[in-house]
Order: sequence, then C-alpha cells, then structure tokens
Amino acid sequence: MITATTEVVLDFGTNTTRKVLAYDDSIFMDTTVMMNSLTDYLKPRVKFMQQKVDQFKDIDSRFVINCAGLGAGALNADKVVFPVQGHLIMLMHQKPQDLQHMILVCFGEAKTKSGFKVKRSFYQFPKHLPETSVNDVGVGVGALQ
Repeated sequence: MITATTEVVLDFGTNTTRKVLAYDDSIFMDTTVMMNSLTDYLKPRVKFMQQKVDQFKDIDSRFVINCAGLGAGALNADKVVFPVQGHLIMLMHQKPQDLQHMILVCFGEAKTKSGFKVKRSFYQFPKHLPETSVNDVGVGVGALQ
C-alpha cells in the first residue's frame, strides 16, 4: 500500500514548533460519540445485559460487545491481546478544530520492574467526554503496552 504523506509544522503556541510528516492512511473516531450513537441505535432493537463473564462460550448470544479492558486477553484466551495504559487530560476552552489530529511516537521495548516486557509509546488524540462543553477537549496521552 502506498501511503501519502505531507510535511507539516506543529506549532504549540509556546515558541516551539516541530516539522513532522502527516499520514493520510488512518481513520480517527471519537469513541465516546461512536459508542453513544451505537447504544442509541441498538436500544430499541436488542436486549442489553450486563454480567460477569469468564468465557465467551458462557454467553448465549450471536453478538457481544466486549468492553473487558484489562481482562480482554484472558477473556479471549489470546496472549497477543495486551492492555494499554494511558491518561486523559482535559483541556478547557479550546478550539476543537486545532486538536483534530493524532500523534503517535514509538520508543521501543523495555521491561517493567517486575520483568514484564512492554512496548513504550506516546500518543495524543482528541476526545470529548459526555456532558462537557464542545470547547473542552480531552487529550489522551501516554501508553504502556
């Protein structure tokens, strides 16, 4: 696949700028907006159940929305699934159009104090929380995989 790139300058408004490459091969979605829309669409059509599940085979349903978070790997019996740890910082009174981009920087592999192998990266992307002002934008930052 050929990916188109454009050289852009990020201006942080603090006399700090960085030349970076912008890629056009990604799709960004605001998960809060998407999940609220999906829930609104499904509510009149399906029965919602919330229960503790140890294995998917225990569920008698054709469709499952898995929101297991840190337990997703164990629930799926999939050693390739790994948790991602991050933080959400709310930036108040922003111009949302100035934050409609995602930044991802990979730093390579490391080990935690307990010897768990991790891939360290930094990511930044816009996110809106329910019942916040349209000009209050949460920025997800940091990841420990």
